Amino acid sequence: SLGFGNEPVEYKLKWSEATEAKEIVPRFSLPTGESICRVNEELIIGNDPARSTRRIVFDVPPDSSYITGDHLSVQPLNSLDMIKRFAMVFEEELTNAAIAAGRDESDGTAKLVTWQLQQTFEVDCLDNGQVYPAQTCFSTPSTLADILQANVTLSLSSASVNDMVMLLKEHTSMMENNAKVADFVGSLDKLIAEGEKHNDGGSMESFLSLYPTLVDLLEAYKRSTKSVDERGVGSVPSIAYVLPILPRLQPRLYSISSSNVSSPRHVEITVGVVHATTDDGVVIKGVCSNYIAGLSPGTDGAHVSIHQSSFRAPRNLESPVILVGAGTGLAPMMGFVQDRAIALKKEGNTDLDGLECHLFFGCRSEEEAIYKQKLDEYERSDVLKLHLALSRSKVQPKMYVQDAVERCGEHLASLLIDEDCHYYVCGDARMGDECYEAFVNVL
Repeated sequence: SLGFGNEPVEYKLKWSEATEAKEIVPRFSLPTGESICRVNEELIIGNDPARSTRRIVFDVPPDSSYITGDHLSVQPLNSLDMIKRFAMVFEEELTNAAIAAGRDESDGTAKLVTWQLQQTFEVDCLDNGQVYPAQTCFSTPSTLADILQANVTLSLSSASVNDMVMLLKEHTSMMENNAKVADFVGSLDKLIAEGEKHNDGGSMESFLSLYPTLVDLLEAYKRSTKSVDERGVGSVPSIAYVLPILPRLQPRLYSISSSNVSSPRHVEITVGVVHATTDDGVVIKGVCSNYIAGLSPGTDGAHVSIHQSSFRAPRNLESPVILVGAGTGLAPMMGFVQDRAIALKKEGNTDLDGLECHLFFGCRSEEEAIYKQKLDEYERSDVLKLHLALSRSKVQPKMYVQDAVERCGEHLASLLIDEDCHYYVCGDARMGDECYEAFVNVL
């Protein structure tokens, strides 16, 4: 049996009575409480998946409402592709369980694993002759297919790496002729130790560049064990030992980019779909962004909720407003601007010269200037003054939002000294710091 530190306990999966299963693993869905996706459209011109940004609209959840500037919480699902990879790491254990339940071995590995993923189970903890339900972040009985999709995080983090490596070390210690496997685990230990030594996360970033997900780590470990496994298939700890140390799959927050005034029953978010490659060439797909990017409008739903934010536009239309956003940081600004346009129209203002609203928007190129048509319309209607900064334009000099801010320095300085001026920045921390320095410079 395996244990952690001074806890020599044993974990086992207790499978329930066999039930019917589908030929392919079904997508997890809640029986009630999902908000239907109404719009799911690409905003960036071109077909590069690494640069995808989408406008996604959901029904507002029942008995809920939002205010412009709030956040939408989205509960993600792990991809079926990731579930399949996880299952194939443990194909021997799952296949044996299916055969023990009465399935025919001639069905083949793929069918047996798919069937077993849909069977309900519990995780038992055996300690000093006593059997207890194992402490996990999910409820049982349930199926592996549902748990892996909806309940647990398969991405690795600095918090979960140590537990996983400890488990692999203990599994390795139980193997014969394990020198090569021990070397592999030792290399993992070295990366962790270097990260702790520097205390800056740099070496942990190196670890996560090689193994961004639990599945990447387990696949690599299994490959390292093939040379010492007489069957040549590799060896991994039982699923029963892995599941209790997996963290809960957490919801993601997205800035709402719609106005509750113009769209009270539908909520809109602007999503940058994460599709990146680490320095070591491992592909990373954002769990939540790729999940909602794949929703079919009118049929698919997701579990979403409204989260209140302190991000609020000024009540007084005469208050000077400076908005700064880069990329999807434009999202909450779009809601502000929609509210402003509606308020100005309602007030029937004919003289808008004294009403100042400056929007500084930064992106790479003209093709990535999301919502550009809407923003141009707002500018023509004197709702705002648009300052577009393009960092990789083919026809204009390179410019970042902080450069655009400094270019308008004299006029912005006159606004910033107004005690009623409101200044908003939405983007990554580096952009925020550089914009702050730019505003200090103009003053």
